[in-house]
Amino acid sequence: MAKLCGVVLAGGQSRRMGSDKACLAWGEKRFIDRAVESLGTICSEGVWVGGRDYGYPYFADLAGLKGPMASIGALPSLETNAEFFVILPVDMPHVDARMLEEVATEVRGQTSDVDCVCVVGSHFPIFLRRSENIFDNLRATLSGPIAEGSPSIRAFLERLRCLRLDVDAPFLVNINDPAAYAKALKQFGGVTP
Repeated sequence: MAKLCGVVLAGGQSRRMGSDKACLAWGEKRFIDRAVESLGTICSEGVWVGGRDYGYPYFADLAGLKGPMASIGALPSLETNAEFFVILPVDMPHVDARMLEEVATEVRGQTSDVDCVCVVGSHFPIFLRRSENIFDNLRATLSGPIAEGSPSIRAFLERLRCLRLDVDAPFLVNINDPAAYAKALKQFGGVTP
């Protein structure tokens, strides 16, 4: 069985939201609590928060970068025995333990010729193999041309051998602004469908 280490991407400035997305309520929990708990159900090697301290183990983003690659680029510094990092942005409260376990089941059956596993229609959640090949590709992506201060997650994933799974996950959307948050609360009442 593959050893998994969870990583919640929570280092952004939440400019479009106007307040820290990690602290928004989803039901009776904050987005950050929901993400850490969901990952914790499948990650035997613990869960880390990339970006800042929310009361969980955390690591700093790489200086000078914005977006998800600021945290993903720091992964080689994490000391873990995990075979895969399970990467989830804090602003996807619909992702639950059931969906993560469905993808994790597929990941556990993969051979070493797959660098990452993600879901059709979304980059996240990403199950990223912890390997020198991944770290070499991270370094190459981070040293390449950077548009507006941040390398693209898409550019990074295009360098990898990714398996994209078609799972029953119709709600893989990021909640980035107050209108999207209000719509999600109205539609789902702060609970995962």
